Amino acid sequence: LFRSTNLNASLANGHFLLSWDSVEGASYYHVYYRRRSWMNYNMMATTADTCYQGVYIPYEDNHYYVVSCFEDGSEFMSDTVSMGFEAPDFVAVDCHDDEIHLYDILDGGQYVFIDFFHYTCGPCRELMPFVEESYYYYGCNDKDVFYMEISSDNASLCMQWIEEFDVEYPTISKEDGGGEIRSVYRIPGDPFFMLIAPDRSIVLSSWYNFDFDDFQSIVEDRKSVV
Repeated sequence: LFRSTNLNASLANGHFLLSWDSVEGASYYHVYYRRRSWMNYNMMATTADTCYQGVYIPYEDNHYYVVSCFEDGSEFMSDTVSMGFEAPDFVAVDCHDDEIHLYDILDGGQYVFIDFFHYTCGPCRELMPFVEESYYYYGCNDKDVFYMEISSDNASLCMQWIEEFDVEYPTISKEDGGGEIRSVYRIPGDPFFMLIAPDRSIVLSSWYNFDFDDFQSIVEDRKSVV
């Protein structure tokens, strides 16, 4: 059975907050979630409160509902709320002391492509030529897509990387904001690639795989719609 509990979800500082109305007679509440639309729901918490806070993973499609539980064994399920694929904003300074503000770039109408890497990462090195090829294809940050890379390395190693691969787009080191960005975005490992649309939605995320065909089809298809 369903009962309206006015379940709401909000985001702040890398966490989601679920809140709902108290249901008269309920002893406690079960909070359920799933990360993708094709997955099954799993219980993530049991609480007597009418709110729950958890870690937000922006590149996953997060779905939630709450079950009100009564002493007689009866239950009422709330409606489902969904949130996900929304890129948190950030401001950082790249290795050339230029300020990078994500939402300013998106609000200017460009997609933003982010390559998360570190200097000794073998797959990062193997895929770098393909990333750079796509950078030139999309106009070197002057047209539809703005490229940047974010490292878990210090600035010194980042400069070695820049010189070795002749990187022209912004590189953000760990101490200049990269570490915090990686934490907020819950990056599981390197290389990790992300494409963010001007509406701030994450339209592509991939771990250990850079597929330029998927990348291109997303950008070109959206351009044709616009």
